[in-house]
Amino acid sequence: MPDITRRQTLAAAVLTAAMRPEGLFAMEDDVVPVTAPVPVPVPAPFAAVAMQLTARSAERCADRAAVTAPVKDHVAAITPHIRAATIFIAQYG
Repeated sequence: MPDITRRQTLAAAVLTAAMRPEGLFAMEDDVVPVTAPVPVPVPAPFAAVAMQLTARSAERCADRAAVTAPVKDHVAAITPHIRAATIFIAQYG
């Protein structure tokens, strides 16, 4: 049986009492069971990169067709930056 500190026992009692409708006073005669700790899931590793790009406004364009060309131009301009960031992450991430 693993050793349990007073702090761990008190924490378990308080948490258990919070979930019981009778409250903390119902715990006086109860025995706190010792269980194995719940494993904490480890998040998958990830990499991130920040890019500061120039924003281009399309609010003065008359219609959807007028917006399409500047958006495509902007995507074409930032594509090399995204590829370079992908290579950087692959090499050093």
